[in-house]
Amino acid sequence: MERTLAAGDTDWTVLRPPYLTNDPPAGRYRTAMDANVAGWSLARGDLARAMLDVLDRPATIRRVVGVGRH
Repeated sequence: MERTLAAGDTDWTVLRPPYLTNDPPAGRYRTAMDANVAGWSLARGDLARAMLDVLDRPATIRRVVGVGRH
């Protein structure tokens, strides 16, 4: 999927979360550009926050962002 996106000419950002849980959001998370973040799980609410946050970060355009528990 990522190769297909990269081959196109549209702007995109891929987030790579770990296993998602229904735990309450912690309100924080870690990211790594073009790499996965070590960790076993992440609350869905924290992933949602990360998804919204990358919208305002031009550095994430056409990049893969690993997301994990802080």
